Amino acid sequence: MNKDAIIKANPGFSERNLGDEVVLLHESGELMHSFKESGIFLWENIKKELSFNEILATLLKEYEVDEDTALQDLTDFLKELEKQKIITIYNN
Repeated sequence: MNKDAIIKANPGFSERNLGDEVVLLHESGELMHSFKESGIFLWENIKKELSFNEILATLLKEYEVDEDTALQDLTDFLKELEKQKIITIYNN
């Protein structure tokens, strides 16, 4: 994944905070996705329209994880959200 890519949340999703979980529901009612802990942290950063590198840096600062693991986990997380059309990845 391009490390300078900008990650943006797609419109049409409402967000519900259910204590230790955040649930996204598409306005069509057909798509739902939930996040816990680190997923919530990443979602909050995605909403800021940061680059991949910026999100990776915040992840490394917030959690005790080595860079290779963080890189792979973030890439997998973003690919899954992109596949579900929750986010768009804009490569520069």
